[in-house]
Amino acid sequence: MAYKHLFSAVVKTFVFFFILTSSSALEAATSETNDGVVVCYHGTWSTYREDDGQFNIEDINPSLCTHAVYAFASMDNETYEMVSADPWLDISKEGYKRFVALKDKNPDLKVLLAVGGWSDDSKKYSDMALSQSYRNTFVASSLNFVSQYSFDGLDLDWEYPGSRGGRPEDKENFALLASELRTAFHSRGLLLTSAIGIGSDILKNGYDFESLCRDLDMMNLMSYDLYGSWDSFTGHHSSLHAHPNLGDSGYGLTEALDLIRELGGCPDKMALGIGTYGKTYTLSDEQLTDIGAPVTGPGLAGPYTQENGTLGFNEICLQTNYQKDIDNFTMAPWAFDGLQWVCYDDVESVRYKSEWALRNGLLGGMIWSVETDDFRGNCGQGVYPLLTQINKVIRPELSSTPSTSTNTGSTYAPSTEVSSSPAAGDRKIVCYLGSWSYYRKDDGKFLIEDIDPFMCTHAVYAFATLNGETYEIESFDEHLDIDLGGYNKFVQLKIQNPALKVLLAIGGWSDESEKYSDMASSASHRGTFIQSTLKFVKQYSFDGLDLDWEYPANNGGRPEDKENYGLLVSELREAFTPDGLLLTAAIGIGSAVLESAYDFDALCPNLDFINLMAYDLHGPWESYTAHHTSLHAHPNIQAGDYGLTEALETIKRLGGCLHKMVLGFASYGKTYTLSEPDQTDIGSPVLGPGLAGPYMKENGTLGYNEICLRGEYQRDIDNFTMAPWAFLGDQWVCYDDVESIKTKVRSSY
Repeated sequence: MAYKHLFSAVVKTFVFFFILTSSSALEAATSETNDGVVVCYHGTWSTYREDDGQFNIEDINPSLCTHAVYAFASMDNETYEMVSADPWLDISKEGYKRFVALKDKNPDLKVLLAVGGWSDDSKKYSDMALSQSYRNTFVASSLNFVSQYSFDGLDLDWEYPGSRGGRPEDKENFALLASELRTAFHSRGLLLTSAIGIGSDILKNGYDFESLCRDLDMMNLMSYDLYGSWDSFTGHHSSLHAHPNLGDSGYGLTEALDLIRELGGCPDKMALGIGTYGKTYTLSDEQLTDIGAPVTGPGLAGPYTQENGTLGFNEICLQTNYQKDIDNFTMAPWAFDGLQWVCYDDVESVRYKSEWALRNGLLGGMIWSVETDDFRGNCGQGVYPLLTQINKVIRPELSSTPSTSTNTGSTYAPSTEVSSSPAAGDRKIVCYLGSWSYYRKDDGKFLIEDIDPFMCTHAVYAFATLNGETYEIESFDEHLDIDLGGYNKFVQLKIQNPALKVLLAIGGWSDESEKYSDMASSASHRGTFIQSTLKFVKQYSFDGLDLDWEYPANNGGRPEDKENYGLLVSELREAFTPDGLLLTAAIGIGSAVLESAYDFDALCPNLDFINLMAYDLHGPWESYTAHHTSLHAHPNIQAGDYGLTEALETIKRLGGCLHKMVLGFASYGKTYTLSEPDQTDIGSPVLGPGLAGPYMKENGTLGYNEICLRGEYQRDIDNFTMAPWAFLGDQWVCYDDVESIKTKVRSSY
């Protein structure tokens, strides 16, 4: 795909960052509770499936739903009365009764009966809605039927007014029907909802939102089936955005929601639908696997759903031979093996879409349908992984305990593909170069010419140093930086990308913290440093300076460093502003460092942005395995564990400016030697650092370009780290890969 080279080029030296916004999903997820809905549809015919595909009402976990919908009842096409679609299942086998009895386990649950569906002829609904008399018959019979079987309401699933054999008048008549149902149902305190299609023509021809928004309690957006094997090309059936590969045929949830707003819709009454199934195709050419690739027809049926062109998620997740792909248009994966191709939603895309729904003011989420989620937990992600993920976002107060580790024992074969999109607005992609990588051997050797400057908005040359006696800035490696033209070659990246900003970083882990503390403690020494820095940056034509003091008030520093660092930054800002130079800083995110080192009241107004070193939270200096870039604190580590989520909470509490902060990613992993090779989870005992790799030659650390070569390693991940670890024998490494980076980037928007 278009950005295939990104990781193979970048991982050799860069740490790269993405801007955090003040409306970050990470921030929202840790600070807000809400009354969002989670609507669970149950396709009752799944009871007739075989083996692990068979689903019974008793398999439903009612605590994962605010509303449960029994699908479907039908309508008699002669009398226009509501009838059971399967009297044997619904009535003789007490399907209705057992479904309503879910309220015994969750008294807050609302149970509804859906009428219609794809297989229930649209034309008869058009005929019914056309006539006042027929509408009256339907309304009265629906009210009696719903009341008789003790449902809490009715869900209208006419697919679709104005389409599939309907009439142009259906739009007006559907609105009349909803209004008349509302009058009847309100008198009994019953709910009235509807599932609506989101295709462009369906929205325009089927729905009078002015009326529906008034009369319906909720609308469930059928935000799937946008593409399928009826097309001559692959398209993602639940794509978040229109895909450029499809030209004028491109359409996604974003475009649908924009159209709904344009038509006067009410997103605050709408739940975003998530399909627990994928649409499948048979490719014309197995080498052409991207969106828009030609196809010959539907894909092969699966063992449970037994339908060409469709696979349940509980079938897809078993396909371990498939190669997975994703891009920033679909924001949901597709996978392929030979001529077979499937597009679907997984845990990560469900999470992102659920967050997207909340950001866009939707009421919550809906799932179609519970029986094709991995309800048995056969794929190692826990029971109901998709539905659980929706709850974690929409109802976080009920979902504070993530599922456990998901090691499937499969051979670890990391993906080497990643999708990217240009930075939008003020978003930044900051690329650090560790200049010493020039001295590495073989494929580990990295030259400035290896940098693709179009992948970065800001490039940072690391590091210059501070003279501990004069307190002036100076080159860390004059041979490399000056004699070999390192500074000059780095700045010349701007010739290729004139929009690129190039900065010089000073400090780093190896540059003694104590001398920075000494410098900052004296107004005279600060003045010397500032003047030398200003001159140095201008002499070598950098666009600014990045402060990388690791860390004020730590590693030999003094308590006053917090205040003095604030003064230093303020004085640097005053000196740099007349020349239009940038001033940034890299800061640690450990709890003790944040508390003791940074006065955000001083830093936030004076720094252009702040790069969060969101890594090295753990390492082989400890007696146990832990993930050095964990997204959340891990329960296996009892004594006050810490992750990115907790760091952001601390930053907010200390008055930090998230809108000026950029999330750091490490293109390396921390390694350990296990005490017991069969104990590989987070919190396992270790003997010390892992073995060095061929490029970095550093015990305890491997570059991603070393990790990704270890195809024999077993991979694991869980919902606390949200980033992988891998192991072989007594060697263990934690790191970020393409998928975890996508997760963190999505969460930072």
